Amino acid sequence: VNQYTVVESGKNRRPDVVVMVNGLPLGLFELKNPGAENATLKGAFNQVQTYRKDIPSFFTANTICVLSDGLGALMGSFSAGFEHYAPWKTIDAEIDPRPGGIFRTVMRGPNGETGGGGVGCVLDAVPNERFVWTTALGPGYTPNAVPEGGFHFTGILEFLPAPSGAPRGSTLYRATGRHATKASADQHAAMGFEVGWGLALDQLVALFT
Repeated sequence: VNQYTVVESGKNRRPDVVVMVNGLPLGLFELKNPGAENATLKGAFNQVQTYRKDIPSFFTANTICVLSDGLGALMGSFSAGFEHYAPWKTIDAEIDPRPGGIFRTVMRGPNGETGGGGVGCVLDAVPNERFVWTTALGPGYTPNAVPEGGFHFTGILEFLPAPSGAPRGSTLYRATGRHATKASADQHAAMGFEVGWGLALDQLVALFT
C-alpha cells in the first residue's frame, strides 16, 4: 500500500510503502527521492525511528524494514540500529538465456543468510524485448517440486517502446511476477518483490546516467 496513513494517540503518520499480508503490516519501506539534496539512507532510518515513537503499535506485526535513497537499499529489523541495516546482494548466478536454459541466483541477506539458490528454467528470451523464467521448472523444462514453506513464480521482464510524450530514445521497462495463488503472491510481496525490482531498476539507471 502506497502512502498508508496510520493515526495513533493523535499522531498522523504516512509511511511510504506498507506490505500487508492478511491485513497485517509485515513490511515497511521508507523511500527517499534521489533528486533531493538531503535524501540519504540515514534520513530514511531516522524517519522510521519517528514512526516507532509516534505509532508504536504499527510495528507489532512488523518483520522487516527497508530503507532506500533511490540508489541503494538496506534492510533490517525495526528495532535494529542503523549500523545493523545491510543490503541483500546476489553472490552467485548461472543463467543460460535460451528457452529451456538454466536460471539460478543466490542472494545473501543483511545477517549473512542466503536465499534463492533454486534452479529454474528460462522460458523465453528475445534480445532487447523480453526475458521470461520460472521456478516451477528446471533446465530442459523438468518439473520442480514446491519448496517447503515456499512457492513458485514466473518472472517476466519486458522492454517496450516508450509511450507517446516520453523523451526520445526512452524505453518502457515492465517487470511482472505471476503466481498460482493469491497467498503465494502475498508471500512474495512481503519479501519486497515489487519495491525491490523497482529499486534495482533505479540503480541501473543511475549507473548509466
